[in-house]
Amino acid sequence: MKKLIYMTLIAIMPLVFISEIYFLADPSTNKSYYNNFKNFNWNDPMYGDGIDYNPYSEDYITKFNESINDMGNITPQLYNDHIDYENFNTGFQWDQNIKKQSVTGVPLNKGFMPNGNYSYDFGISSPAQSYRMINSILDWEPNKDNDAKYNKSTKQPKQKKYVAANNVDTQDERLRFNYLGFSTRKHRTYDNTVVGTKNPFENTNLNWQYNDVFINWSGSWFEGPIVPPPADFIEIAHANGTKIYGDIFLDGYHGLTKDMLNDFMKKDSSGNYLVVDKLIEIANYIGFDGWFINNESNGSEPNGTILDYKEMYKIISQFQEKTSTSKDENIKNLKLIYYRNSATLNYSDIEKKYYDKETTYMVSAKYEDENFKKLIDIQVDFGETPENSTHFLNEYKDYTGSNINTIVDIGWNAQSFGFLDFQSLAYKKNKPGSSNQKYDKSIFNGFSTYADEGSGQFANDALKLTTRNMSDIRKYLFQNQIANHFNDILYSGSNLFLSNKDKGEDLSSLKDILNGLEYKKEYIKADPRIHFDKKYEVNEKVKTLYNYESFGGINQSSYGIGNLIKEKTIFIDENIDNSIIKTNFSTGNGIKFVNNNEIINYPWTNRRLADALPTYKWRIFDSKNRNNPLRIDQFSGGYDYDEVYSKGNSISIGSGFDETGKILDAENWNKSLNYGWDIIGTNIVDNNKTISIVYKDNVKQVDQSPDVSMRLTFSDAKGVVNDNSIKTVKPDRVIEKSNGWKEAVYNLSKDNLSNNNVLAMVGLNIKPNANKFKFNVGELTIKSNNYQYNTNVILIKNPKSEYVVYREFNKNILNNIRFSWETDNNVISDVDYFEIYIQYNNLWYRAGETNQNQYYLRDLKYDKGITIGIKPIYKNINLKGDIYKFNLNIKNYENK
Repeated sequence: MKKLIYMTLIAIMPLVFISEIYFLADPSTNKSYYNNFKNFNWNDPMYGDGIDYNPYSEDYITKFNESINDMGNITPQLYNDHIDYENFNTGFQWDQNIKKQSVTGVPLNKGFMPNGNYSYDFGISSPAQSYRMINSILDWEPNKDNDAKYNKSTKQPKQKKYVAANNVDTQDERLRFNYLGFSTRKHRTYDNTVVGTKNPFENTNLNWQYNDVFINWSGSWFEGPIVPPPADFIEIAHANGTKIYGDIFLDGYHGLTKDMLNDFMKKDSSGNYLVVDKLIEIANYIGFDGWFINNESNGSEPNGTILDYKEMYKIISQFQEKTSTSKDENIKNLKLIYYRNSATLNYSDIEKKYYDKETTYMVSAKYEDENFKKLIDIQVDFGETPENSTHFLNEYKDYTGSNINTIVDIGWNAQSFGFLDFQSLAYKKNKPGSSNQKYDKSIFNGFSTYADEGSGQFANDALKLTTRNMSDIRKYLFQNQIANHFNDILYSGSNLFLSNKDKGEDLSSLKDILNGLEYKKEYIKADPRIHFDKKYEVNEKVKTLYNYESFGGINQSSYGIGNLIKEKTIFIDENIDNSIIKTNFSTGNGIKFVNNNEIINYPWTNRRLADALPTYKWRIFDSKNRNNPLRIDQFSGGYDYDEVYSKGNSISIGSGFDETGKILDAENWNKSLNYGWDIIGTNIVDNNKTISIVYKDNVKQVDQSPDVSMRLTFSDAKGVVNDNSIKTVKPDRVIEKSNGWKEAVYNLSKDNLSNNNVLAMVGLNIKPNANKFKFNVGELTIKSNNYQYNTNVILIKNPKSEYVVYREFNKNILNNIRFSWETDNNVISDVDYFEIYIQYNNLWYRAGETNQNQYYLRDLKYDKGITIGIKPIYKNINLKGDIYKFNLNIKNYENK
């Protein structure tokens, strides 16, 4: 599978990974290699955050009403102007990361080269030592790698089921969808997202309800071909019930050599491949769900040039057996997806053999006993059609089309966003005249998208079209909104509304229509939900797709992944009985942060704080005509980062967003209509639950507030919904909250639920009393009526700092700090996250957030040491946490 071309042009030596103590100075000169490293530029858009961030901005000043507990003074365990890798192992690092981490101390996302680093990566120039290999993947142990704990996920994937209702008739529960794409906005394996960044734009997927597996696409022969997903991305996937896999990318086209795989192929005396245990250990420790094996190791050369596929078969077979026989359920459920270049399951009836014997050979690497069966799923090549697998499926009875995925490159073919008919991937296409139906749906397979940066690829083109003079924060927010918008379009079609009337275009037709155009830029210009200050002319070819002006405000062609893949939801009885699910729809980033009604202007990305996201994107309609969308040039849903109830965003119905990323009012509300908004898909049979929704109507006058009611949709056992299945109810009570927010509460126990009357959707009905406003929802909760909020309060204790790296900037010494703390008991599960603060000149500043017991802060000034505050935010919103502070004793270099 292709890697971005620019990656192949970078002249970088092969690198890898620290697991032993070794000499870091050149013996001939006794001079440390790191003394020559320049200060790191965090403003750099490629390797840094890309934004000018001042920790002491007055925007971040916070006043505490809580008690402040002083934990005293501590001294960092290590203190230097660079990381001394001889005494502080952080695992494999490629040279770009060494330059970043050595002078900042920042924890970085993980990756592995099988053999490890050459010593010269760390500055060893001695001929006798510089080509010595260190940091083999086989030597990796998480307790020896000081970055490992930052790369550990804290969340198991939530259980999820299909929503109870059939949203559109074309959704097919047999089909699976996998997304292969970057989890950061950059074309690189490594970043510091595991501790968060100060840039509000990241390449974050928002439609987890349609994803079977997200594959964290990354890796190369110089960065490391074995790449786990970043822990923060695991967190957002698992919060939405989606599995996420790491990537093993053996790329023989672009620099991989046989020697680089020496430790990958090592065996013990019994013939066991040692890497198998490491792959299992890495996945289990970090907390993800399997590996995607992209075996292009031989490139265009014959099998065995670099790696014999039969060796890979043995590795996979051992992985299958060791995981399947494990008594640890997390290990037992680890799975593999296999791909090789040009993979096909096609069979030659003439020659009586499979065209691709390597891929077919691999499928027998299954494990089966009387209690458990595990198959390896197969990823076939771009454009591979389902009928090519028919012979295979007849021969291998364990497999169905659900275990096979074809693929389309939506990175290269971004014109597919919102218009591509994904049926052309999923089903056999009938010959013209052979049937009334275009597709034979009895012959099917799953499908995948190879996305590179996915919807994020639209962001740079969009920014070039802006004319307003904006701060960097608003520029990045605009780019973030563009990425969010096209991510939703990919799944829900160009109308952002799934309908039985939807139709898509063949990829070849899209290419013909858009031939010669910069279609990403043209799509952006054509979309009426993106409001530029300048009026752009829309290309006539693109108007054949964005043709809403000629058809009542709706594009005639609109098709998304959700037209075929049925939504799954975590709002199910199994997750709620005697418990609670609450979401603020946090995407894990923003330009503000809100907690307990305190609003701080503060740019951030930390997807550890992401929530369950809305199932329906953005399903608003005339309640008497629920199967038709509203005009896309008048109404549009989106994530609102300016109007925040809790964390960093709410969800909103407006008319799109402007060049600053701000959601704009919808100006065409019809006061004679009652609007429906389906927000969350559910599958709930037990009625012993209470629903609450926090909303804000943003009208200018109180007497113009809309009438708001709960909208509950029920389905029968077959998923059928009719008009009589939809119930509009007044809330049992409406609670006035601060800043104009209101909470509507409804007890579901008065409704008779059963297997033939299942709660399938939860939303609102909105009866406007004004023509212009936007409508926001900041929280949705469903809890068991038996649930009791925990009242346990934790005690934070034993703060430690494992490293402080200091650097001089403009005659000021700035400190970068890795620190941790302990809690007094096991009630940390009652904590939603921790807020991190710093004190300077007797003022407190908001500095960060995490759900771990360790964090990293950068660029801090000396102020009689450095004082750090930690505040637990409890899942019980009625429980307020104290502040715990400690002071770091460090040297004062301010006036040296």
